[in-house]
Amino acid sequence: MDVGKRRHRIAISLAGIYVELLISAICLWLWVLTAAGAVQQICLQVFLAGSVATVALNANPLLRYDGYYVTD
Repeated sequence: MDVGKRRHRIAISLAGIYVELLISAICLWLWVLTAAGAVQQICLQVFLAGSVATVALNANPLLRYDGYYVTD
C-alpha cells in the first residue's frame, strides 16, 4: 500500500477517535458545571458512552474499527 494513502487513512481514523474523545471531554466538563437535573444526566450518559465506546471499541486494534486501521 502506498505510504501516502496509509498515512491519510491513519489520520482519518485518529481524527474520528479524537473528535469522539473531545465531545466526551466537553460533556464531562458540562456535567461538572451543571446542577442536578436532566442536562447533567444527558451529559454524563454522552460522556460515558463516548469515552467507553472509543476506548473499548474504536481504539481496539483487534476489531475492524478505527484502531485496526491505525495499526495495520
